[in-house]
Amino acid sequence: MTVVNRVQQLFQKYKLPILIILGLIVLALPFLVNASMVRLLTTVFIYSLTALGLMLIFGFTGMFCTGFAAFYGTGAYVTAILATRYGTNFFITLICSGIVAGVVGFIICVPSLRLSADFVGLLSTALLNIFLAIVRAWTDVTNGASGIVGIPHPVIFGHEFKSKEEYYYLMLVMAVIVYLLIRNVLNSKIGLCMKGIRDNEIGTIAVGVKSRQMKLLTFTLGSFVGGVAGSLYAYYISAITPDNFVFAISTTFVQMCVIGGLGTLSGAVVGTVFVTFLPEVFRSLAVYRLGVGGLVMVILMVIRPQGISGSKAFAADFSIADRIRQWRLKREQKKVAATELEV
Repeated sequence: MTVVNRVQQLFQKYKLPILIILGLIVLALPFLVNASMVRLLTTVFIYSLTALGLMLIFGFTGMFCTGFAAFYGTGAYVTAILATRYGTNFFITLICSGIVAGVVGFIICVPSLRLSADFVGLLSTALLNIFLAIVRAWTDVTNGASGIVGIPHPVIFGHEFKSKEEYYYLMLVMAVIVYLLIRNVLNSKIGLCMKGIRDNEIGTIAVGVKSRQMKLLTFTLGSFVGGVAGSLYAYYISAITPDNFVFAISTTFVQMCVIGGLGTLSGAVVGTVFVTFLPEVFRSLAVYRLGVGGLVMVILMVIRPQGISGSKAFAADFSIADRIRQWRLKREQKKVAATELEV
């Protein structure tokens, strides 16, 4: 039994008290750490939302999406335009950003239903390139490469969120709400259909599940969540440019899901924390974030293929621990067989 498995068993045994303690720690963190750490944790909450949206598409339905930053950027630009030019309400802006990103996801998913998972990834990457070309060229709306600045602070029930602590709690609440909503969806019949399509699409179709409609729903829902995350990101940094949504960002989101563990919501959160804090731990390697993340993914594929908190069902028998276990078993079998021959 690995260390990660022991930790998972302890967590399941003492789940409630651990969650209460972790909740209290998270609530108290803004008063225990410095300002830069608070900003980093706020970014973790926003990225967690993005990883949750991608996890729906990639981890629970099996559709590889390498251009998820397109939906994230769509939500951010919709928010920037509505907030700076029309002064719309925070909640209206948030919902509109998610809806527009969801519509884009719906449109891109329709032609991809006939394609395999690998080609869906290529199609989403093409969408990201189209998105970047549009926001860079459509200067009258997006201000081109200069981006949109001066995005106002969100105002909720008459209160304007300005300080880093207020943003911290706002993003925390939004992340928790979205996490719980997605968990409820996954625990419903819709969630079972998603997992069935991922594990055995032909078998799922055989029992009456409409695979194409379910994929379309999942892709749209995941894109909606990505748009909401992009909206919160735009509010948080108050200025956006096309460089905030390049392919490297999409790759980082994929790394978060894979490293955390595909097929689990906790994996999206754990992977986000890991990928976000890794450059801080090795600050000298921050420039090589993408390469370091890729190296970690390769190491995990060998040591723990299912990711940090992923299910064993995603691991097959490819990890080093499994190979060593198989080698020991074969050696014991050979010893037993040799002993029996001698007798």
